[in-house]
Amino acid sequence: MAGPYRIACLLGLAFASSCASTSGVPAAKQSVPDQIRAFGRELTALLYAGDASALEARLDEPMRLLLRDVPAFVQSFNRGFGAELEMLEERVIPWLSGGVYVRRARYAEQSLIFDLYWTTDGGGRVIGLHYRPAPTEAPGPHESYATASHLRLPFEDDWYVYWGGRSVAENYHVEARDQRYAYDFVVVHEGSTHRKDGSANAHYYAFGRPIVAPAGGMVVAMTNDVPDNRPGLMNALQPLGNHVVIAHGNGEFSFMAHFQRGTVLVRSGEIVARGQVLARCGNSGNSSEPHLHYHLQDTSTFGKGDGLPAQFEGFALDGQPTLRGEPTRGRMIEHLGDIFNIHEPMDDS
Repeated sequence: MAGPYRIACLLGLAFASSCASTSGVPAAKQSVPDQIRAFGRELTALLYAGDASALEARLDEPMRLLLRDVPAFVQSFNRGFGAELEMLEERVIPWLSGGVYVRRARYAEQSLIFDLYWTTDGGGRVIGLHYRPAPTEAPGPHESYATASHLRLPFEDDWYVYWGGRSVAENYHVEARDQRYAYDFVVVHEGSTHRKDGSANAHYYAFGRPIVAPAGGMVVAMTNDVPDNRPGLMNALQPLGNHVVIAHGNGEFSFMAHFQRGTVLVRSGEIVARGQVLARCGNSGNSSEPHLHYHLQDTSTFGKGDGLPAQFEGFALDGQPTLRGEPTRGRMIEHLGDIFNIHEPMDDS
């Protein structure tokens, strides 16, 4: 999720393909980043060439259903962007056992600069696709800020940091002032966020998991009646979906979004304790699959104010105990316990 919520991100939806090499080096002899880069270039070339049949041959059934008409999608993309005038940058971002190929390019239509993302699991399957205007980092007046609240992770068990960090490469949220340090968390098993074909919310490991208050405070906003999306479709008109906002009594406000409809257990004005169950993870709002969006900011109003670094305490990062820190994209994370024995509901300073 990203303000101003222009993201067209298809998380957990797969293409079926082999990881072919475009460099003349057999894929088996390439490093994983090289394989991902070669695969991303190949898919991009097919898209640019308008070869809808070859591209469609790599789609699994959920992606075919999502795109509905692959030739029309390919034609629309090329008509809207025009020819690629200049490739400005290529990146490979680690993601589970594979990664994301990011291609930043300038296109003929109004000299637009866009980022094209192909996400692969490393085994020759593309599990995500999105494209968006090349982001720029929003002003960060709180870069050196130390979180005053004693934040715990807002969940139990193992989760995965899908977006997190302070750079554009790690975290597309950085272009929005209020979400400059935001996180998106998913649950992963055996390299995937879902079982079966991922066409239903119930297939996703995160769906229905309890979400808890990261610190004590007062609920200052909540919504509980937004329908959950079908995976791959998003509700940009209600970007937060079902959500809870907590004022921690020290100028810090926690935003948690995309809850399952009808599962929010707290009401505005209610005092909540650290670790109290707030709701269950869902897929409402501007969300393409069940996940938790979390960010900390300096006002209680969505879209207003500045984001604050959220430094969590007492967690394991890729199995290593961490007393305090900011987890980054591509890491497994787990709450270890309330190491500071905190009980106060309002002031966590």
